[in-house]
Amino acid sequence: MFMASYTIHPRYGFVLNWVQLLQVCFAIGLYAALTVNYAASAAFATLGLLLNNQTLTAIGSAASTPFWTFVFGSVIIWFSIAIFLLGLKAVRVFIKIIFVPAVLGTVIALALLLVNTHASFVTRFNSILAPYTHTQDSYDQIIQTAKSLGFSIPKESLLASIMALPLGFYAFLGYNQSIVVSGEIKNISRTQPLAIILAFALTTFVYTLAFERFYQVVGWDFTNAVGYLFYVEPSKYPLPVPPVLNFFAGLLTSNAVLNVLMGISFILWVFMLVGPLYLITSRYMFSWSFARIMPEFISRVDKRGSPWVAVLISGVLSQVFLTLYVYTTLLSIVNYTLLFATFSFLYGLVFMLFPYLKKQDFERSPSFVKAKIGSVPLMTIFAVIDTLFFGFIIYFSVINPAFSGPIGLSSYSMIIALYVTGVVAYLISSALRKRQGISFKQVWSEIPPE
Repeated sequence: MFMASYTIHPRYGFVLNWVQLLQVCFAIGLYAALTVNYAASAAFATLGLLLNNQTLTAIGSAASTPFWTFVFGSVIIWFSIAIFLLGLKAVRVFIKIIFVPAVLGTVIALALLLVNTHASFVTRFNSILAPYTHTQDSYDQIIQTAKSLGFSIPKESLLASIMALPLGFYAFLGYNQSIVVSGEIKNISRTQPLAIILAFALTTFVYTLAFERFYQVVGWDFTNAVGYLFYVEPSKYPLPVPPVLNFFAGLLTSNAVLNVLMGISFILWVFMLVGPLYLITSRYMFSWSFARIMPEFISRVDKRGSPWVAVLISGVLSQVFLTLYVYTTLLSIVNYTLLFATFSFLYGLVFMLFPYLKKQDFERSPSFVKAKIGSVPLMTIFAVIDTLFFGFIIYFSVINPAFSGPIGLSSYSMIIALYVTGVVAYLISSALRKRQGISFKQVWSEIPPE
C-alpha cells in the first residue's frame, strides 16, 4: 500500500490493498474449507480404501458434506486465530512443528513416484479398485468411459501450454508474500530477495519433478480421462476418492504407515495456508490505521505484541467467506485467477512509474534498486515485463475460462464491485478526516515508502 499510495495516489494504493485484503480473507475461508472437504476427505477416503476400513471411508465421505465442512472449517479458522494471538513466537514454533510431517509426507509421495513404473501402477490400480469399478481392467475402462462421453485425448503443444498460463500462475500464488512483513525481517536487503528467489525456485523444482513423474507413472491419457469424469461427468466417476496426487501415490505402496504420513501431510499443507495469512491481513490493516484511513484502534496490540483487533476482524471476514462458500453459490461466479492477475497488473504500474514520478527517492535507493540499462531503470524494465505477463494472464483468462474460471457479466461485476467498495470506503474516510482537518494527500507527502 505504501509504495502505490506514495507513488501514484493514496486512493490508488488503498483500493489495491482493500481488494487484496478481501482476496486474502476469502482465501483463508476457502483454505479452511478445503482442509476439510478436500484434503481431509481425500486422506481418510484413501486410507479407508487402501486399508479396507469402512469407518475411515465413511469419515472421508462425511468430511465432504457442507455441514462438517462448515463446522471443522470454522474450527480451523478460530484455532489459527488462537495460535496467532499467542504471539509471533508461538506462530513460528507451531509452523515449525507441523512443517516437518508436511514435508515428510511430500518426500514419501515423490519417492514412491520415482521408484515405481507405469506398469506397476496399472497393476495395483486394477487390483485395488476392482471392488468399486466391478471390472478387472479399471484403468482402461475409465479411459474408454470418458471417450464414450465425448472426451478426447489432449495433444501436448506450446500453444496449449501458453493458454494454460492462468492455471500455472495460480499454482505459484504467494511465493512473494514475505514482502508484507519486510519491515520485520533482519538484513532485509539480503534475506528478502533470497527468500523470494529460493521459494520460487524450490516450488518450481518440486512441481516439475512431481508432475513429470506423475504423468509417467499414472499416465497422460488416464489422468486427463479421470479428471474429465470427475469434473465434467461426475455421475460417471467410478472412484470413491477424488483424483488427487496423494491418492494415486498411495496406491503405489501397501505400507499403512507411509499412507498415514502422506495423508497427514496432505491435510497439513492446506491447513498451513490459513494461519500465516493473518500475518498479512493484520499488516494491511496496520497500514490503513497508520495512514489515518481507518480508526486507530485497529492497530492495537496486546502485551505479547499480537495485533488482536486486526486479527479478529480478519477472522470475522474469513468466517463470512467460509459461510458463503459452503452454503451459497455467490462466490462460484468469481474468476479468482482473473481477480489476482488484475491486481498484479495494476500494481506493476506502480514500479514502472516510481523511478520517474519519485526521482529523488529513487536516486536515494540502494544501488541494486536504482541500477539501469542505459538510461532506463532496471526496475522499470522488470515492471514492464511483469505488467505484460499479467496482461497475457488476463487475456488468456478471458478467452480460456476452462483454465481460469467463470467468465461473463456476473463474474466481471463481482470483480468490479470489489474495487468500487474500496473507492467508496476511501471517499467516506477521506470526507470524515477532512472534517477533522486531516488531508490524506498531505499525510502521504510526508510518509516515505517502506
